[in-house]
Amino acid sequence: MPRFLRTRKKHVLLYSTERKVYWESGELDPKELVFHQEKRGLLDYGAFYAPKSQLDASGRRILWGWITETRPETEYSAAGWAGCISLPRVLTLAEDGTLRMAVIPEMAKLREKEMSVLPKTGGKDRLETLRGLELKAAAAEIELRFRPGPMHLAISDGVQDIVRVVIDPTQNGKELQIEDRAASFAFTHDAAYRLHIFLDGSVVECFLNGQLVLTARTYRAPKASLHFQIPPEELPAVESLRVWSLRPISADRLTT
Repeated sequence: MPRFLRTRKKHVLLYSTERKVYWESGELDPKELVFHQEKRGLLDYGAFYAPKSQLDASGRRILWGWITETRPETEYSAAGWAGCISLPRVLTLAEDGTLRMAVIPEMAKLREKEMSVLPKTGGKDRLETLRGLELKAAAAEIELRFRPGPMHLAISDGVQDIVRVVIDPTQNGKELQIEDRAASFAFTHDAAYRLHIFLDGSVVECFLNGQLVLTARTYRAPKASLHFQIPPEELPAVESLRVWSLRPISADRLTT
């Protein structure tokens, strides 16, 4: 069902079709009741569908959606469950009419231990600090700030990559890739980039600069503690990496 929302300056139309969710922003002619679209894009480039939204007590537009399965039907039928709800997202409209999204700040209440690679850490020390970051479970919030260029971030249990995020400005139409999902993003060279990732079992919700959102599924259950990997030649571009282990939203968040 389409959703027609009013913001302080514009109107926003959300609609789902062919397993994708689109947004359009523009002006509504109050006399003719005709919506004049000015900007348009994908709400989420990944496994996300049928969004709903509401205003909260402080006037924020909160949105959530259905995170679909990407594994074969035989697998999720055997598991006994399929799909889940996304984290709540705050919708805002930029001055240029572009839709922006971020997970609600209240998610910080789920944070436990914080780990980080500090900007002042350099060279060999930075590599050793990165290797020392450890997650006991696949429930984490990750914030990576880096200068524009290729970036490969893997979260591994030492045997397999649980999640692999690839950013490559040279891959036209696939500048951001997570698992089998890809998104297009126009890179510039005048500012650092912020990659904000929420990992909870089989779900990866990724936000790039608050503009591009890609939700992916990963069905590899960790067999040991998780560690972070970034190629040594890309580490100098990292301005900061902050990681928080999270209390899992659901104790049964992954069944394979």
